[in-house]
Amino acid sequence: MNSHSDNYMHEFKDMGDSTVYLPVIYDDGIMKPIENPIVITNHIERHLMPDTTSLIDIKLDRKYPLVGKFINRWASMRGAKFEGSNTLDFKNPYLIAEIKRTPVYRNEIYTDSPNKFRYVRYCSPKEINYPLTELEFRQDGKILDGHPFTEGISTPERANDGDWFRVLENATPGYCIGMDFGSPQRIDTIVFYPQNDDNFVKPGLQYELLYYDLGWKKIATKMSNGYSVCFENVPSGALLLLRCDDGGNEERIFTWENGKQVWW
Repeated sequence: MNSHSDNYMHEFKDMGDSTVYLPVIYDDGIMKPIENPIVITNHIERHLMPDTTSLIDIKLDRKYPLVGKFINRWASMRGAKFEGSNTLDFKNPYLIAEIKRTPVYRNEIYTDSPNKFRYVRYCSPKEINYPLTELEFRQDGKILDGHPFTEGISTPERANDGDWFRVLENATPGYCIGMDFGSPQRIDTIVFYPQNDDNFVKPGLQYELLYYDLGWKKIATKMSNGYSVCFENVPSGALLLLRCDDGGNEERIFTWENGKQVWW
C-alpha cells in the first residue's frame, strides 16, 4: 500500500486485512492526516472518499457492533415462560406465552387471551440465570402498575424502573420475576429487555452522525423518537461514526453498504 503527500512516498508491507487505515504524518509532534481513510479487504485497497454530490438516507439502530456473547446468551432464554395465576403460589399456572425464538434488545409479545390474572410472572428456563433489565405487562397500550415479586433473584424494583441497562441481581437458574396487580387484569402485551450492552438507539436521546474528510465533520444531530434514528443527506462512500450526546462511551466507525452498517 502506498501512502503519500506532495513531498514523499513510502511503501508499507504486510498490512492486516479487513482493517481501516488512516495515513498520517507527524509535524512538530502533531499527528496530521494526509489522506482520507483506506480500507483493505481481501487484499484490495479502497479509499473511503465522501461523495457530497451523491447523498443517501440511512437508518441506524446501534452505535457499536453487537458482540456474539449477547446473541448466545439471548438464545439461552428460549423456553422461558410467562405465566398467570390468581393465587400467589401459582399452583395451577396458566401459560400466557413462551419465548420460542431468540429475543433481542426490546421484545414485544402480543396475547389474545381474554383471561384475567392478579399475578403474572416471567420464569427463566430451569438451567438458565440470564437476567432481565426491564419487564412490562400492558393493557390497551398502558403499563399495568403493581407490586413486583421474585423467586431466585433480588432487586425486583429494577424490573420496572425504566432503566433498560441495569440488571436484576443475584439471579439463580430458573428464577421468576412477576407482578401483583392487586386485582385480576387482562394482559394483551408483554414487553421485556434482556441484559444488553446499552448501545442500541433509545427513544428520547440525542444522536450525532459524523463523516470523515481529513477530520470528523458533523452531518446532523437528531433526537430519536424510537429504537432507530434516521439521517438524510449523508455523503456516500464515507467513513461514518454515530455518537450519543446523552451518554454512553462506546462507539465504532462504520461504512454504509448495501443498506446496512458495516463495522470496522
